[in-house]
Amino acid sequence: MEAWPSFLIQAGDLLGQAVTPEQERALRAYVAELTQWNARFNLVGPGGMANLLTRHLLDSLRLAPVLSGRERVADLGSGAGLPGLILAICGDPGQTMDLVESIQKKSRFLQHMVDHLGLNARVRVLNARAESLTPAVPYDVVISRALGNLALGARLALPLLRVGGEYATLKGRRHPEDVAVYLRDPVSRAYAPPQIVANGEEGVLIRVQRVKV
Repeated sequence: MEAWPSFLIQAGDLLGQAVTPEQERALRAYVAELTQWNARFNLVGPGGMANLLTRHLLDSLRLAPVLSGRERVADLGSGAGLPGLILAICGDPGQTMDLVESIQKKSRFLQHMVDHLGLNARVRVLNARAESLTPAVPYDVVISRALGNLALGARLALPLLRVGGEYATLKGRRHPEDVAVYLRDPVSRAYAPPQIVANGEEGVLIRVQRVKV
């Protein structure tokens, strides 16, 4: 794939350090496996596959700064592993990642990739709905991408987070409307005011920190 050299440079910029050879091998293996599985199970739409590196992988890595120094992370609605699995591949080896996905064919693919890449020691696949989760130890960070509006994501993340933990999500150019709806929702009272950072050409990264039990 001709886009790889450019992708690796941009990925390194987002991570704050160059992609290692081991990470590159894992990312290439992910793309190869997803391409094969997607032909049978339609895990990612055809438009997404055509721009997989730029539209999905790089977008996933835009969440990397949120995970820095955090031990326990959950990705809600992980889908084909975007963003959670990509962040686990490129993240801190001491960090654990739970990939939460309720659709069975997608969770099967995730488990296949976790096994294939040898990530079982620090990545778990939970074939469940976020509402059903009762973690023994609360998460430091809950992330999502394309899960729904900000209020929904914050509501699902709230019982999973420790006080002081964060919910972080990526939103597109219509984010001002999304934030306005969120601020009118009672769930916003459990979080500090949103931090909104420009991320890419039209997107933003939104972070909200849990402040109430």
